[in-house]
Amino acid sequence: MIKASLVYLLLGPEVGEKDKYLNQIIQGLKKEKGKNPEVFKFFPYDINIIDVITLLRNGMLFSDHKVVIIENIHDLKKSDVNALIDYCKNPSALSSLILCSDQVKAVPGQLEKLIPDENRKIFWELFENQKKGWIVNFFKKYKITLENDAVDFMVEMVENNTKNMRSECEQLALFFDQDSVIKYSDIENFIYHSKEESVFTLSDQILKRDLSGAMEVLHKILLSKEDDPLRIINGILWQMRILLSFCSQLDEGYRVDEIFMKLKVKSKRRQKALLEAKDKYTIHELELIIMLSAQFEVLLKSMKTELHNLLLELFIYLMIVKGGTPFSHL
Repeated sequence: MIKASLVYLLLGPEVGEKDKYLNQIIQGLKKEKGKNPEVFKFFPYDINIIDVITLLRNGMLFSDHKVVIIENIHDLKKSDVNALIDYCKNPSALSSLILCSDQVKAVPGQLEKLIPDENRKIFWELFENQKKGWIVNFFKKYKITLENDAVDFMVEMVENNTKNMRSECEQLALFFDQDSVIKYSDIENFIYHSKEESVFTLSDQILKRDLSGAMEVLHKILLSKEDDPLRIINGILWQMRILLSFCSQLDEGYRVDEIFMKLKVKSKRRQKALLEAKDKYTIHELELIIMLSAQFEVLLKSMKTELHNLLLELFIYLMIVKGGTPFSHL
């Protein structure tokens, strides 16, 4: 158990390990106080910092201690940060304040230095080889094996934190028996058919270079709240990389059936989509789109969540209408 303290600063993009650490803090308080603490969570867009600090300083009728979590502290207003600085100079013994952000440089030094070194933690995202190992080991517990291209596909499609990875892997594992061998096509079919609209149906519209169709699918996905923006970007990127490889090998003189075999594209639906898409984009445009994907991944990680839907719309517009023209060139 983690020893109870009054203020913590938890930074970095690895949400799964961060959530585990948060739970250890709460369990440590339960052990120390003899009962569960009250837990409150706030976000910058709905926060009234005066109310939060009042909550931190006042006692609770039915608990001896409370935990107040403030997420996305990189989005706090300067006045809110200043209020937290004043609070951290003299924190209440009645509460534990936990400041969280997926960014590493999320708070001014004046606030950071008020928090003890042992209470400041950075949770780094996994390297690609670690992510592959995590996925393979997860399915080993279910006695399920993934082919190499299926593992690569999962790495591309799942956001790089163990919380999202666990959620996606658990859903997939439910559909396979022990001793199963999962192929790339199995994962594709699972994602394609498990939802009314998905990153696959969105990619279909993008491959057709159909802006209105792509926007309609995107809005349905966003309304369902079933997919996160980074996963959408990664899914599109995966499809566009395959299209680029397909078009490049066609230019080099390879036969269509040879290319499908090399790229392990076995689904007739996907083969048809690639054949139709090869005349929709130039190789140069596809190269620009792949670079554009990296740029928008950075934007999604650095900008406020309320702007994410707009960023996705802009990303799709730049792909379909502008052929991947870099954002800074517009």
